[in-house]
Amino acid sequence: LFDRLIQSRLDREKDGLYLYRSMIPPGLKDIAFVGSEVSTFNNILTHGLQAEWLAQVLAGKIDLPSSGSMIQAMEVEQAWKRSWMPGTSARASIFQLHMMKYHDTLMKDMGENHRRKGFNIIAEIFSPYTARDY
Repeated sequence: LFDRLIQSRLDREKDGLYLYRSMIPPGLKDIAFVGSEVSTFNNILTHGLQAEWLAQVLAGKIDLPSSGSMIQAMEVEQAWKRSWMPGTSARASIFQLHMMKYHDTLMKDMGENHRRKGFNIIAEIFSPYTARDY
């Protein structure tokens, strides 16, 4: 799909393609991946949040950090995943058990409240999040 130059600059690892916020390759301009390099228990919701996040980036409502800062964030995520996840070719994209943390990160980036149960602290702690909460 991509020529060899772009493929080499994507810097795909044995355990997958690590991207900033699972969407942005820091080494390339004008390219983003929505819904392809992330796997959660609610992919439709995740892809929708990614699309909204990217729309806000493109509209200038979210400023991306420098390439170096994005790479540093990706390296932290990569080290964390490699410290406990079994090695698979898709490890970079897996967020199953940590879906809410990923969603919270996107929400915070967009300036939205990452706590979705309103003032109901008991529900925030004990009630599962659903797509309706977003």
